[in-house]
Amino acid sequence: MIKKVSIFLAIAMTIAVLTACNSNIPGRTTIKDGDKTITIIEPRATAENDELRVEKIDEYKDIRALDWQNEDRLLVSKKNTNVNKISSEGEVFYPNNLYIFDIISGEYRILKEESANQLFAEFSPDKKHIFYKTNSEETARGYVMDSQGQNAVSVTGDKTMYVMAGKWVDNERVIYPDFGNGIYEGDISGKIVEVVNLGSESANYAFRNGNDIYYLTSGLELKKYNLDSKVTDTLDENVFKIFPSGDMSKLAYVKMTKDEKVELIMADMDFNKKTLAEGMAISQAAWSPDNTRLVFSITKEASEESGIYLSDFKSGETSRISLFDEVIGFSWSPSGKKISVCRFDKDYNIWSNIITLNK
Repeated sequence: MIKKVSIFLAIAMTIAVLTACNSNIPGRTTIKDGDKTITIIEPRATAENDELRVEKIDEYKDIRALDWQNEDRLLVSKKNTNVNKISSEGEVFYPNNLYIFDIISGEYRILKEESANQLFAEFSPDKKHIFYKTNSEETARGYVMDSQGQNAVSVTGDKTMYVMAGKWVDNERVIYPDFGNGIYEGDISGKIVEVVNLGSESANYAFRNGNDIYYLTSGLELKKYNLDSKVTDTLDENVFKIFPSGDMSKLAYVKMTKDEKVELIMADMDFNKKTLAEGMAISQAAWSPDNTRLVFSITKEASEESGIYLSDFKSGETSRISLFDEVIGFSWSPSGKKISVCRFDKDYNIWSNIITLNK
């Protein structure tokens, strides 16, 4: 069942997108409309109305929220004006570097300062290391450093990868496809091993579940390769993006339909499938820490129905929690009560939001 999280919330978020003013008081949303200030007070939860609600939405300009270190600290990327500018495709600009952002104090702590664009980073499951990329447009090289920004090692060597590819296998290894025909693993010591040679194929994304390597080919086929049997199975076709759950018990993926729309599909590892949503485009999705919820951004044919939705697999309900579009990344806080959203506005400025839920 799909439902909207309160009409007053939709109105509040619509105005908030334009004004970027929000209160930090739980249960209240303060917004500005011209020279007027409006405070919307949400009803308190009771036994009768204890359902999913958005408590507040905070907004930050010119930073990319990437991952959570803990409930109050975010791994972010933003421009560093203290280093030399870099050039790409005829443009000269200050590079983005990685910082730890304390959302309580508002302070930033830089991790590894350099004249290189550091983007699309994530913590290892135990939060002790960070996998990140330095990129030029869509081409990137991968590195791992500790959570203090020290002891960085390359995990790609002389190979290059797609800037959004790569995922932690465990606390010490990451897996990624290169721009050639291989899928590799690199670890925190800098050791690099080819785990699959794809022959004439190439892949855009890969992840590992035990001895099964799942990958998305450049021909948009979702495949599984077993390291023991050496057998490759094609699981689905016309697949654009894949989002494995943290415990690897299920998988969400975006598939193009015959009428050139897209579906968000959830499958278990035996590939029993269920369609979660349909629309014109689905840009991003992310699983909650307990793997019982999935947040996703969807553009629908009826534009007033577009936005960010949350599917709760315990309750069986799907709710719209924001009107934001142009989303390029999600991340959940460890408690599962906060969701960071990285997005573009209509002028292609970078914004990050933190959506705080009541439960």
